[in-house]
Amino acid sequence: MIKAVMLFLLFFSVVSWAVFLSKYFYIKKINQESDEFYNKFLKTKDMDQAFTDAQSYPEGFIPALYSAGYNELKELCNNVLEKESLENVQRSMEAKKEEILKDLGSKVTFLATVGASSPFIGLLGTVWGIINAFRGLAIQQNNTLSAVAPGIAEALITTAVGLLTAIPAVIFYNHISHKLEKIEQRSNSFMLEFVNITYKTFLQPERAAAAKGDKKNNANKKNIQENVQ
Repeated sequence: MIKAVMLFLLFFSVVSWAVFLSKYFYIKKINQESDEFYNKFLKTKDMDQAFTDAQSYPEGFIPALYSAGYNELKELCNNVLEKESLENVQRSMEAKKEEILKDLGSKVTFLATVGASSPFIGLLGTVWGIINAFRGLAIQQNNTLSAVAPGIAEALITTAVGLLTAIPAVIFYNHISHKLEKIEQRSNSFMLEFVNITYKTFLQPERAAAAKGDKKNNANKKNIQENVQ
C-alpha cells in the first residue's frame, strides 16, 4: 500500500511538472509573438499590412484576435458598414479570445487537483504506516524502537512526499492562472483598440461626409427659399 501511494504521488509530481513547463514556455512564446506583432502594428497603422504580418505569428494571441476581427470586417465591408456592424466584429474577436483561453487553460485544472488531493493521498500513506507500526509492535510483543520504527518511517516519508507534490502544484497553478488573467486583460484592451481604430477609419469619415452633405443641402434649400421670396 505504501509503495502504491508513493508511486501515485510520484506520477502526480511528474505530470504536474510537465504541465507547468509546457504551459510556461508556450505562454512565453505567445507573449513574445504578440508583443512583436503589436509593435509592428503600432508603427505601420496599415490594416492590410498588419493582417499580412499576423500570418507570420501563428502562436500569438493578439495576431489571432486581429485576424478574426479583420476577416469579419472584410465580410462586412462587402455590405453597408454601420455602427452596429462593429458589434459583429467585437463578437467575432470575443469568440476567438474564448477559444484561445480555453486552449491555454486546458490541463491547468490538473494542477489544482494535484495541489488539493496530494496531501490527503499522503495522509492515507501516513495512516497506513502507523497501522504497520502498531502491527509490528503487536507481532514482536515488546516496546522497543525497532518494532515501530519501520511503520513510523513509512508514515513520515509519505507525508513529506505528499507535501512535496502538493506545494509545487499549487504554486504552478497560481502562476499559470495569473498569466492567463493578464492575457485576458491584454486581449480585452486590444479588442477595444481594434474597434476604436475601425470606427475612426471607416465610420467616422462617412459620418463627417454625410454631415457635410446635409449642411450643403440645407444651405441650398435656404438659397432657393430666399430667391423665391
